Amino acid sequence: MMKIEVTQDDIDNGLRIDCELCPVAKAIVRATGKQARVSAVGVFFFPETPSAKQIFLPSKVQLFIKSFDRKEPVQPFSFDLDIEVNDE
Repeated sequence: MMKIEVTQDDIDNGLRIDCELCPVAKAIVRATGKQARVSAVGVFFFPETPSAKQIFLPSKVQLFIKSFDRKEPVQPFSFDLDIEVNDE
């Protein structure tokens, strides 16, 4: 498990409806050091491999993404992502 912190800077500089530059993707990349693509429900790390799998995001993260994409007010928050630091 890894703690992911979505900061105000991530929110201010994140792009709506952008799988690589939304606030959640920015926070995940910063925390893991890996490139990531975030969907409305999960995250993929890339470059993808044949064994790559989607890691599902907690429901509060899914709600944040929907709110952010709809231009609704959002606040910084943190969540746990089911990934080990050394996952490849």
